[in-house]
Amino acid sequence: MITTAQIKALRATLTALDIVEDKEALVLQYTNNRTSSLREMHFAEAKAMLIALNPNPKPKAVDPSVKKMRGRITAMAHELGWVTGKDYSKLDSWMLTHSYLKKRIFDYTKAELPKLVSQVSMLLKNNLKSI
Repeated sequence: MITTAQIKALRATLTALDIVEDKEALVLQYTNNRTSSLREMHFAEAKAMLIALNPNPKPKAVDPSVKKMRGRITAMAHELGWVTGKDYSKLDSWMLTHSYLKKRIFDYTKAELPKLVSQVSMLLKNNLKSI
């Protein structure tokens, strides 16, 4: 059955879109005419309706520690000359070819980022020693 959170989300969405008067028709549509009541919807039906009404949901907040680690990597990349102004192409290229998991910086999880920070840190340290 539908969850309380889904009911609240659907009501808030209908209100925000100013289509509260269309609620029954929408519920009928998403339940294949089984019911016109939000409370009688199934979980999957409510989910489908929420997705349809909110095609671009708010992005999830980024964990502050993830943001900090990405910032450290970007700062070190700047010191290495891989980032200039808004041009991150050298950093992106390095990430895809040399980083330990060979994926973009935003594809690394919170658990994977510390090792990446260490990798870039060692690279920067070695680079500074060679100067």
